[in-house]
Amino acid sequence: HRNFQGYTTRANLDLLGVGLSAISLFPELYTQNSRSLKTYQEVTKQGQLAVDRGLEVKDPMVILRRHIIQELMCHFAVDFSPLAVDGPRVFPKEWALCGDLEAEGLLDRHSNSITVTERGRWLIRVIAAVFDPDIQEKASGSRVI
Repeated sequence: HRNFQGYTTRANLDLLGVGLSAISLFPELYTQNSRSLKTYQEVTKQGQLAVDRGLEVKDPMVILRRHIIQELMCHFAVDFSPLAVDGPRVFPKEWALCGDLEAEGLLDRHSNSITVTERGRWLIRVIAAVFDPDIQEKASGSRVI
């Protein structure tokens, strides 16, 4: 199955990265293959995965944010109701930032969902970044668009 930058329209799949530096994604784990061709070849010839490093993800909020970003990137929309989440209440800062993007015509906010407009699809990475706290922390004080 093909994916782009770790995003796929197929939900709940384990993604096994194949090749140098490839990234694999499992429900609570990210792994990255070796960046060394020699190491990669030696390990795979032994019938093993050439994983160089990994990151375990247990925080439910991180998993939820990852799901929201995936929904936005793959489907240009996210509905919080099936997630049993009140989006505006759980993510007040992000909901307010989405208000700014809505004013720019990039998305539409509904009572508990977000839909990206045709115009917003061109800036989907900017929109999805609203729910990435690492990116928001780096961008504090600056306007993205």
